Amino acid sequence: MKLNLTARAARWSAGHWKTATLAWIAFVAVAVGLGTVAGKVGLSDSEQSTGEAARAESILQDAGFKQPAGESVLIQNTHLAASDGRFAGTVRRVVAGLKAHQQVTNLKAPVTAKDGHSVLVNFAIRGDANSAADRVQPVLNTVANLERGRA
Repeated sequence: MKLNLTARAARWSAGHWKTATLAWIAFVAVAVGLGTVAGKVGLSDSEQSTGEAARAESILQDAGFKQPAGESVLIQNTHLAASDGRFAGTVRRVVAGLKAHQQVTNLKAPVTAKDGHSVLVNFAIRGDANSAADRVQPVLNTVANLERGRA
């Protein structure tokens, strides 16, 4: 009876299980090493989107339009309404803190939610959206300090 390749490999692996196990471990280590050396390629916005959104992103990208890195700060107070002077003062301090950063651009007027206890401040980070994470940390620190009452 002649065995096919799979049966012969299984018989050999059963008889030489230590060698087979070490070979698989070596194979995985080499594969991980090669994958690490090869690096990664990120997807653009148009490649991450689907359908009409992907088509629109692709058209904008091909036309040379750059999408800024959009950011938002949500300010909430369950006890005070946005119209309250103390809450409004907090919103003004956040907006002033954001304006103080040269990385912040396109700062929009704060938008109050229907519940009256939440305000959203939208802005963009200057420069290429793909590297915005490298420039956003000082802005995040300012917002965190405002939240703790230290700014």
